[in-house]
Amino acid sequence: MYVPYTTVADSLGRMYFEVHSTGSIDVLIPLVRRVVREVDPGLPLMNVKMQTEQVEEALSEERMSAYLSVSFCGLALPRGQRAAGGMERV
Repeated sequence: MYVPYTTVADSLGRMYFEVHSTGSIDVLIPLVRRVVREVDPGLPLMNVKMQTEQVEEALSEERMSAYLSVSFCGLALPRGQRAAGGMERV
């Protein structure tokens, strides 16, 4: 299906596409590069990744933020409990 480049490119002029396959990525990537080169030899094909890698990269920042939030809450909780209960010594 033909889709004009101007309708799918992002604000920096980049375009993304997916290839679904059950084959090995080691075989698929060189094949995709060859096909793209046949269509347009000047078209760069960069940052080729598996979808699992892209998802991991996209979620890594959110995971780190969640981890830090939980860590700081864990540090603050005992202090808050002491302040609420007073400074009792046994």
